[in-house]
Amino acid sequence: MSFDWREYLDLARHLVDQPKGFTREAGLRSATSRAYYAAFCTARNVAQQQLYFVPTGGPRDHISLKQYLADLGMMQPANMLDEMRQWRNKCDYDDHVRDLERLARKAIEDAEDVLGALRR
Repeated sequence: MSFDWREYLDLARHLVDQPKGFTREAGLRSATSRAYYAAFCTARNVAQQQLYFVPTGGPRDHISLKQYLADLGMMQPANMLDEMRQWRNKCDYDDHVRDLERLARKAIEDAEDVLGALRR
């Protein structure tokens, strides 16, 4: 049985709403990252199974998937994935991230929108 990447979105919500055992900042950073991966991995799998996307399994898939979706006219999910990836990179690598609470909540909202667009 394969992993349901949407569970990461549930985890992201939990990290924002009920942080325990870690700092608020760590929870918000992690939530942003998990929300991105929920959207990216689910989108990658749907694109592979239904839209003939061929992932390489490498880091270029993040850019390739965005471009593939854009080429199919799915601009909104493509752009959201790209923006969320940039937020994830900030949260994973930068020492200081501005508006972290807003960023984490927006990442969760956008991940939900990406998943919704792929269900249509």
